[in-house]
Amino acid sequence: MTGDLARSACKRAEYTGEKYSAALQAVRKFNGPVLIPPASSRQALLETDILLALNNAGYLLEDKSSSMDEVERPGNMMLISRVHPAERSVLLDVQRPQLAALIPAILPYSEGPEDDNVMGVCGLRVNIDRRGDRLLLSRPEDDGIVYIRVIDYAMRAYDWKELLERFRITLDGAYHFWHESPRRRTASERSGMRYFAANRSKSSWMCSGILRRLNIFRTSGTPLPNWVDIWDGHLAEGVNLQVEWPNGPTILRIRDYLLDEECGMQLAATSEGDNWMKLRSAQRGRVGQIVLRHNLALSDDSYSP
Repeated sequence: MTGDLARSACKRAEYTGEKYSAALQAVRKFNGPVLIPPASSRQALLETDILLALNNAGYLLEDKSSSMDEVERPGNMMLISRVHPAERSVLLDVQRPQLAALIPAILPYSEGPEDDNVMGVCGLRVNIDRRGDRLLLSRPEDDGIVYIRVIDYAMRAYDWKELLERFRITLDGAYHFWHESPRRRTASERSGMRYFAANRSKSSWMCSGILRRLNIFRTSGTPLPNWVDIWDGHLAEGVNLQVEWPNGPTILRIRDYLLDEECGMQLAATSEGDNWMKLRSAQRGRVGQIVLRHNLALSDDSYSP
């Protein structure tokens, strides 16, 4: 029994990037048929909106004290170092320099309270967890929780407050929904949430599933991708999720991870080319798809789904 738990913990950690001790604790607590629990429906939608918002990640909060100019800046999903997935929440571990891209990408703001062009995640609100070492992201009157924790610096409540205030001041003149309307969602946010839910809700399990397994793109013994690009096409039949990375594991390696019985996502490959592969659900019908693209320049038009 002990050996089975150890093997399961090691395998889960290979997908999530968790330390062995954290993966072992999670495996003991979660008694499901797979090692990585699927998110509840509302949790999956929140994780999807956050994952796709990372496409807009930019460095607005320059913090010279953290030597940001001296580190290689990962992009998009690689802003996250590791994940700790549970059914109704997920904890994202990040390095302090990456907060400068992560926070502006996900916290909602616009030119005014009724402006429909909301940047970030519509309806998202931010609080400092009672322990003071992490942010708690959620939507008022909605299920779903995402925590953000810094792993290379001992953040305290006043550090988070300073960071959030710096973000607000940096975009002076913008309407920051999370600051100006902390307990309720505005009409423009509700409209945006309805729009994205209509396009993403039936296939949000795919985006959530990729987020909860982000470490598969950092396979041991291969070059680490400095970015993994993820975007969707807002298709009426669900999310057309495209995942592109320049180096690291091959498409076949990623396919094997995603099709694994214990840690995979119940997917099946439906078509493929020299440098791309299309995956769909093996059980949920033709709602949504994942397209994997490996080592392609952004100008490459050899595959256009």
